[in-house]
Amino acid sequence: MPGTINATDKARARRIKQHVIGREQRFFVVTPPGLEPLCQRELMGLGIPPGDIVLRKGGLAFTGRLTACYQANLMCRTAGHILMRLQSFTARHFDALEKHARAIPWELYLSTTTALEVRVSAHQSRLYHSDAVAERIFSAVKERLASGLPDDAGPIASEVPAQRIWARLHKDRVTLSLDSSGDHLHKRGLKTHGGPAPLRETLAAAAMLLAGYDGSGILCDPMCGSGTFAVEAAMMVKRIPPGWYRTFAFMEWPAFRPAHWDYLRHQAAPRSNPLAAPLIYAADRSRTAVEQLAALLQGSDIEDAIDLQKKDFFGFTPPPLGSHRGVIALNPPYGRRLGQAAATPRLVGEILHKLQRDFRGWQIILVLPEKRLLYQVPFTFKSHHTMHGGRPIWLVIGRVPL
Repeated sequence: MPGTINATDKARARRIKQHVIGREQRFFVVTPPGLEPLCQRELMGLGIPPGDIVLRKGGLAFTGRLTACYQANLMCRTAGHILMRLQSFTARHFDALEKHARAIPWELYLSTTTALEVRVSAHQSRLYHSDAVAERIFSAVKERLASGLPDDAGPIASEVPAQRIWARLHKDRVTLSLDSSGDHLHKRGLKTHGGPAPLRETLAAAAMLLAGYDGSGILCDPMCGSGTFAVEAAMMVKRIPPGWYRTFAFMEWPAFRPAHWDYLRHQAAPRSNPLAAPLIYAADRSRTAVEQLAALLQGSDIEDAIDLQKKDFFGFTPPPLGSHRGVIALNPPYGRRLGQAAATPRLVGEILHKLQRDFRGWQIILVLPEKRLLYQVPFTFKSHHTMHGGRPIWLVIGRVPL
């Protein structure tokens, strides 16, 4: 019996090497809508040929080896999830769905000891009940894995599972993918607290890239809240990859090779020296927000990059830069946090007045929750519409006139 088990394991390892590790795979990178070109440039910067990348609404498709997937998770600041495409097929009824799902060699992609979650989106398909679809796919996977999953595992988990299967149904066409990321990639693994309405790190990074910020100059975040802009900018300053402090779902795949991962991390390891002076200036009027951010920074790799103050934005003055100018990033409170709808335009107007008075010549990043607020901006700018937590936002990128 032991010899049979050993032979089975060896045969499975050979199949994994041949079909998963040795072949190019198809991947899909989920990104905020409208910001796909930014992620495309990041993928190209990793050496993925432009011809292997296809832009889609809300993401990008690319082909590559598993190491390209590892690199994208580690290095892409604007990616949300990176999915590995497994199979596409037509299914107009549950029998066909189960048949095709069961035919996928899940044992090459999944450990038999991990919990699973199946996430479903269905549009214009006869199989439209997402919970029922998830249950059938989970049942097929479990059967294929010879009931090796934990007895208490189920298609919907109360906590973020180690492995997540994504099922997209569109016009009866089913696409099954395996999530290589696990937690959403905006979770960098460094910041453990959040504010009342924190901006996702992926959107903060996108805004800074749109403004041309690369970590080599001064950036002010005087409404820092939980510190999203400040921390993300500091990681750019210190050349720390966005995925440096976290783990990923692909680390539990049977195809995962730790030696390959260690090599990629070694190649991407931060090599910046201690800074003589901070490049990031953060402030907030909330004592709690400042104290939480200060606790995060203490002893961290980015502590020397950020000057943190408890100060209201309207009492904040830019650092002395002589003839040079920096970038100021603002994600102001709005909506219910201000108590009344009319307060948002008034606050935006006060912010713009402050910028014109004290930040002339500075590059500006301003996050706005309503399109009508764009008409209040009195200088030339570009706006980028995207979504944040299911709500539309506009990223305003411009320069305050001298």
